[in-house]
This record gives sequence, C-alpha cells and structure tokens, in this order.
Amino acid sequence: MGGASLRTSTPELKSDQALENGQILLVLGEDRLLFDCMIVYVGSMGASGFSKTGITFKNVSDKNKSTLLKYMMRHL
Repeated sequence: MGGASLRTSTPELKSDQALENGQILLVLGEDRLLFDCMIVYVGSMGASGFSKTGITFKNVSDKNKSTLLKYMMRHL
C-alpha cells in the first residue's frame, strides 16, 4: 500500500525523471483514486521492449487507503 510498480506509463517516462513528484489516478471500477506520488524507478530491467516505472505514494488519505485495500481484497 506504499506504492506501485507499473509495467508502462502514459506518457512514457525517461530514466532521468526518477525522483520527480507527480500524481497518479487509479480507476478501480467506479472508484477514482488520486494519489500524490514520487517516481522512484524508471527503466527496462535489461529487457528489450519492456518498460517499468516504480512509484511511492505520498500523503495517502484514510479514505483512499480503505478503498484500495477493499479493492485488493476483492481482486487478489
């Protein structure tokens, strides 16, 4: 619940964007959760055609935590 690993991002990020702050919108069914985040990793993991972005969430509200946890419990 402290972050996420994304296979791709839109727009595609470059490795020099690590440590930048931003926001991510997660659409979980009818719920839309907006998180402040920091990009902690952007790279290919050495695999051609593969892109991975790691983010850490910042200042997550109790409401977003609860909604995300409920979603994860239903779908994992």
